[in-house]
Amino acid sequence: IEAKCFLSPFSDRETDQYIAHRMMVSGCQREVISAEAARLIHDLTQGVPRQINRLCDLSLLIGFAEKMNTIRREAIETLYNELVSI
Repeated sequence: IEAKCFLSPFSDRETDQYIAHRMMVSGCQREVISAEAARLIHDLTQGVPRQINRLCDLSLLIGFAEKMNTIRREAIETLYNELVSI
């Protein structure tokens, strides 16, 4: 049995809620990705959930490696620029 599911791109608000929900489900109880960073994630991914997941995952990995308390817009910009230059 095969099933396909298509999710429409999220709005800005839905992206914010999606990121917050994913962080909460993982056990996080504070804001790790700033609101400005979440807005940029939405803009860069055009609200596509799979791309949101990928960019958030990589930003959290980099944030951990760099010992960041909060992932800010500048970190997302740097990460994205590195990804598109590959």
